[in-house]
Amino acid sequence: MLKIQSFCDKVGDASLGIKGKTFTVQGFGNVGYWAAKFLEQDEGIVTHIIERDAAIYKADGIDIEHAKAYLIEHGSFIGYDQCDEIEVKDPLKYMERPVDYLIPAATEKSIHMVNAEKIQCKAIFEGANGPTTFAGEEILNARGIVVAPDLMVNGGGVTCSYFEWLKNIDHVSPGKMTKKFDEKSQIKLLNLMGYTQFDADIKGADEIDIVYSALDEIMTQAVHDNWSYAMNKNLNFRDACLVNAINKVYTHYAECGLTL
Repeated sequence: MLKIQSFCDKVGDASLGIKGKTFTVQGFGNVGYWAAKFLEQDEGIVTHIIERDAAIYKADGIDIEHAKAYLIEHGSFIGYDQCDEIEVKDPLKYMERPVDYLIPAATEKSIHMVNAEKIQCKAIFEGANGPTTFAGEEILNARGIVVAPDLMVNGGGVTCSYFEWLKNIDHVSPGKMTKKFDEKSQIKLLNLMGYTQFDADIKGADEIDIVYSALDEIMTQAVHDNWSYAMNKNLNFRDACLVNAINKVYTHYAECGLTL
């Protein structure tokens, strides 16, 4: 999303990309931790992490691996000393602090009609299922805060389950039949280019490489398709995703001769 000019224009972000942008992550389990880890890898700055009994803040960015190790060891952020501030009385208040982007990745209904007026960010990316209530989203939309809906944002898990289903049908892991052929093709190409000395570690794609590549393709295309649909139809992002999805199901049924 942060590489799409029309999105950045709509939310008032002056530059493309993740680098240098600030993020608040609510929930530091599988979804929140990995989101924060990848944001950090892309030079994003995770300034706030909110857990059930404590929230932490660090202006120049929290060390994600250090924070995760502490949470695993202690079961809480209480007592964490590698941050500028820690909130234990009302951790959810950190969702209302100024930040570029907010990622609710914990519980449903964490953004609602009471706190939606107080949230200070450009856009929200729903990592959890149903973290924003209908009333809360109406307020956010009226304030110009884009809500990227859960059915798209956290769809990567379901997409990987689809890959597992395909693997089970084929009874063979992705790339198993072509890995050696790819290796030999790369070596042959280098030989044709006149190279006789090259990295001996040349190899075809492993299963994890293929899964990541396919996941990137599917999710990136989904982002572009649904955002374009929202812009073209003048819909909010959630409605655009729902309408686009329903249209795809309808078209499939119609082409199969099942739609009356």
